[in-house]
Amino acid sequence: MGRADRRNRVHRVRCGAPGRLLLSLRLLLGRQRRDVLLVDLQRRLRGAGWQIPEPLFVVLAATAAAIVVLAVRGTVRGVASGALVALGLQTLMMWITYAGTAISGGRIGPGSWIGLAGSLALLVGGMLALIGLFMEPPARGAHAAQ
Repeated sequence: MGRADRRNRVHRVRCGAPGRLLLSLRLLLGRQRRDVLLVDLQRRLRGAGWQIPEPLFVVLAATAAAIVVLAVRGTVRGVASGALVALGLQTLMMWITYAGTAISGGRIGPGSWIGLAGSLALLVGGMLALIGLFMEPPARGAHAAQ
């Protein structure tokens, strides 16, 4: 195992998933620029890797549930609508916590407002999908009778 391979392995172990992105960037950039970029990005991403899975899961699960709500009828649609409501409530509580912590610290960033808006969109979308389950579909021959 060469010296560069050992160095890359150490960075991968230290950085986790963000480290893989950094290693890819290192390969694309020249030696001098990549070292400066790597140090800067490692400093910015320190501790942030543990916060990535939850929002990523919410985005993927909400996208899947929204597709199911649009494409399927019946009980499965009801379960997907309930999942959207649950994801919206959970995400709303998470962003209220983040915003409250930021406000108590004396500063709040735009990400808190964006997160709150996104969680409200999930919640309202899930509620509308649930309401839509109980509404009577229009009759197919309604236009022909007129």
